[in-house]
Amino acid sequence: MMNKRRREEIQERRQERSKEIEERRNTPEETRKDEESIKEVDEENIRRNGIREVEGQEKRYIGEEERNDGESEETWKVAFWNVAGLSNKDKDFWEGIKEWDVIVMMETWTDEKGWEKVKEKLSREFRWRVQIATRRNKKGRACGGMLLGIRKSIEEIKERRETEEEGKIEGKIRIGEEVWRIIGIYVNNNIDEKLKGLKERTEKGEKGVRTIIGGDFNARTGEEEGWEEEIERRKERGRKSKDKKINKEGRKLLEFIEERGCMILNGGTKGDEEGEYTYTGGRGETVIDYIIGDEEVREKVERLEVGERIDSDHHPLILWVKGSSKRRQRRRGTEKMRRRGVWNDEGKTQFREKLGAIGGKRDLQEEIEEGTRKIRRVIEENEDKNERVTIKNKRGWWDEECTESKREVRKELRKWRKGKEEAERYRERRKEYREMCDRKKKEEKERMIREIGEAKTEGKVWELIGRVRKRRRRVNEEIKPEEWKEYFIDLMGGVENRVVKGEGNGSRQEEEEIGLEEIRNVIKKLKTGKAIGNDGIPNEAWKYGEEEMVKWIWEVCKRVWRGEGWPEQWKEGEIIPLIKKGEEREVKDYRGITIMSSMYKIYTAILAERIREE
Repeated sequence: MMNKRRREEIQERRQERSKEIEERRNTPEETRKDEESIKEVDEENIRRNGIREVEGQEKRYIGEEERNDGESEETWKVAFWNVAGLSNKDKDFWEGIKEWDVIVMMETWTDEKGWEKVKEKLSREFRWRVQIATRRNKKGRACGGMLLGIRKSIEEIKERRETEEEGKIEGKIRIGEEVWRIIGIYVNNNIDEKLKGLKERTEKGEKGVRTIIGGDFNARTGEEEGWEEEIERRKERGRKSKDKKINKEGRKLLEFIEERGCMILNGGTKGDEEGEYTYTGGRGETVIDYIIGDEEVREKVERLEVGERIDSDHHPLILWVKGSSKRRQRRRGTEKMRRRGVWNDEGKTQFREKLGAIGGKRDLQEEIEEGTRKIRRVIEENEDKNERVTIKNKRGWWDEECTESKREVRKELRKWRKGKEEAERYRERRKEYREMCDRKKKEEKERMIREIGEAKTEGKVWELIGRVRKRRRRVNEEIKPEEWKEYFIDLMGGVENRVVKGEGNGSRQEEEEIGLEEIRNVIKKLKTGKAIGNDGIPNEAWKYGEEEMVKWIWEVCKRVWRGEGWPEQWKEGEIIPLIKKGEEREVKDYRGITIMSSMYKIYTAILAERIREE
């Protein structure tokens, strides 16, 4: 592959690389000196390259494995995937990527306009950074585009980034005391340019930092591995690959890998012992997607798999990495999650049967806390039991048939990989699945057009149009918490807390006590599907809980009316921002609504009704 002089140069570089690795092992704390904490991404980088960061709110922690010595060791997963576009992905795709802790996607084909839609689908469990796809011509889709997601429970080390080149995206994270750099690559007929950039990036050297490089290199490397010393050390096993061919791009990639003292992890790692095909499209089957690391990275790798996802002609590369055992305690479940429950006929019956008696002989505050806790628990149990029943009742083209068909295609992929079926059978089933999805999308569109044409009133027409246009709009996560706080404090007159007291003589002896019928009338008027109160109880629970629920809240309201105290839950409300106008980029584009306890709303509705009657 190379002449003698070239080999000598490479050998010298390898020796230097070995020294660097050894030094890194002995100085794990050095990396802290290199950190630069910044509050936001460099604006020049955003302007020139379309690099943006998006944050969410939900949290989930990566799992721990208990070791025999009592210590815990984290195993985290990083995935590299050429997704071949994001606009056409189904719910199963978006749910599936949550299994990983760091995600690098290539060929998102997401331009500025498309990004506004895609970011609504992104999980809030991750911090996201996007590289906008570029449009070469006015017609046709945009090209390229990348997306990096890092789970929020993983510490990300912020850096003032240099201008990030097209087709490369990277992030730096800390797992315990270990620091990792993740570099995602997409090569599109420019492997020389990409390898030059990678060479410059990796030659800088960072003590105490392990680097994982992965992505779609569009290069075929056969069963070559990389660093010759590592090949000798593992010559009994070697690297295997189902793709035996080496092309021009592959030779360039192998030369780069040898120079850097790295190795290809595909085909020589537990989970991918045979070197599975990473691309199974219309051009045949090839291995063109890789994960690359040095010996120090290899020591930490537990497993590598070529995933079974069929959402793209490329399959995701998933790497299991053993982390540090330094970090011990974590907060779990800190985010409040509100459950609406299941309220079909069966769900209502199950809710009432499980609920049983609520009240007890407790002081007012304890009575409310215990009662609401029991109601929420029954709602959650009921929802968990019935969670699979909802698909058939949802509107839209995706249904059980789509889910089952996708499952069958994955089965065919597994059979083919094991040598039990021919590749052609898998491709045929995948083609049938995609054609079915296209047909269902078309039928759904035609059905909506037909319904609009048959609508008898203008109001019904706009209702249907609104249903088609409707998409879940999320609050702009780039707005900082301090901005929200300042904005809403200003709306409240410059104070964080405001208490408004009404006038009165302080006596209710002449007022008639709250009656059971008043409670029933208010509950009857409650609307379903509304925002859940900050006590976690939806209106449906009061409406369908029947007499037991009615009598319990009646007793609570009477005790409040008699002056036993004002419940703590009733003293606070959550301000929720809603989009009202503009580009949704500033706080002034939002208005706030206050979410109160549902019990508080029932109590105050009775008082309001009495005032109206006077």
